[in-house]
Formats: sequence, C-alpha cells, structure tokens
Amino acid sequence: FLYWRFDSIRYVLKHKKWPEAIRLAIHWGAFAALVPFRSLFLSIWLSGFITATIVTVTHQSEEIFLGNTLRKYDFVEAQFRSTRDAKCNNWISNILWGGMQWQLEHHLFPTMPRYRYPELSKVLKR
Repeated sequence: FLYWRFDSIRYVLKHKKWPEAIRLAIHWGAFAALVPFRSLFLSIWLSGFITATIVTVTHQSEEIFLGNTLRKYDFVEAQFRSTRDAKCNNWISNILWGGMQWQLEHHLFPTMPRYRYPELSKVLKR
C-alpha cells in the first residue's frame, strides 16, 4: 500500500505534472503535520492490509494462467475466468467490503454505480 503512495509521487515528478505534484505535497505535508506518526503508520498499514486481502480474494481464480493463456479468451470470458465475487451475508460485511465483493460486475461495468451491482449480479448468474 505504501508503494502506491510513493509511486504516485514518482509518477507526477517524472511526467512533470506540477499542479498535481503541488497538491500531493500539500496533502502529505498537512497529513504529516496534523496526524501523529503512529496513527499515520497504523492507518496506512491497516488500510493496506485490508485492501490487499480484498484484492487477493477477489482476483484469485481457480485456473492458473501462464504466459499469454488468458489472451485466448475474449474480454468478457477472461473476466469470468479471472475474478471472483465474495459473498457478504450482513450489512457490516457489505460496508467493510465497500462494493469490492462485486468484482466481476466491477470489471465488466467499471462506470456503473456500486448500488446497481446486486441486481446486475443476478443477471450475470443467468
């Protein structure tokens, strides 16, 4: 998770996106000034752990794809083969997963609002 933070900074500097670099500097400067280091470290570590867990679970397919084997499928079939949805049985898990439990729906329709994913999921299962 920290890698993403540093990669954003590296990207804006490499591509000379100065307005974005200034906004990142203000953001991280304010964050460092206002949030105690232990809280900052703990929040980044915890959010990174949760994100990694969710991404790993929803992108772990039963098939093993070596080299370019996934390319032999069209886009839709490749999404069905390479992503997994998670089953959330209560409102707390729905909140914690933040819509990431509908990974297939997200990959097929990335601009669709998250609240539509449950009904789309029923359509895709048919």
